[in-house]
Order: sequence, then structure tokens, then C-alpha cells
Amino acid sequence: MIELAVLNGPDSGTILRPESGLCRVGRGADMPVKVSGPGVWDHHFDIVLGDGGRFEIRTAPGARVAIDDQFVEQGPLRNGDILVCGGLRLRFGLTAVGQRPLEFRERFTWLALVALVVMEGLVLRWVGH
Repeated sequence: MIELAVLNGPDSGTILRPESGLCRVGRGADMPVKVSGPGVWDHHFDIVLGDGGRFEIRTAPGARVAIDDQFVEQGPLRNGDILVCGGLRLRFGLTAVGQRPLEFRERFTWLALVALVVMEGLVLRWVGH
């Protein structure tokens, strides 16, 4: 659902895709999303789904995180926001949604159209035209 792209540091180029639910980010061994870099705390911040259906960031007590160069303790996140925690830069984004296959619906529609044409032909034959 969400992804964090590491833009600098030792893990530069890595894309982290946390499981749904609470996303805890830090360098600690017990963190679901582990990042390393100068100034990153064992538990640095959380990304949660807020009441309005938007993703929000909540920093750990005493930690500092900037969203697009504005330091916040908590606040909404938008697709493409740059997060700075310590010396690490991360890009917050939403993962691409895959389209479900439409083959079954397409075949059903064509079969229904063929059945309709055949039934029209049978009705016309029955009434004698």
C-alpha cells in the first residue's frame, strides 16, 4: 500500500514496502522497517492511517523528522513527500495498484451478445418473418 524509497545513505536505492497497518521506522532490531544512517534512532517515527483515510506521520518522543524541509511532530503525508530523519532522506509514496484481469467479464459479455442475437433470430423465425 505504501513504500519508502531510500534516497541516500548506506541503503540508497532501496525501496521498502511495509506490510499494511502500523509502519514503525527506525534502526532498531525490532523495527518492521529498518533503515540505517547517521542520526537515525532505534525508533524514529511511525506512519499510520489517520481518521480521514489519509496517511500520517508521528515521530517518536524527542525525534526530529522533516516533511519537505518542514520539521513536524505529526502531520499528513502526501504521495511523493520527502522525509528527512537524521541524515537520511526517504521518499514516501503509494504503491501502484494492479488491475484485475478482465478476461472473464469480456468473454461473458461476448457470449451474452451472441446468445441475444441467436434468440432474436429464433423469435423472428417463430413469428414467420
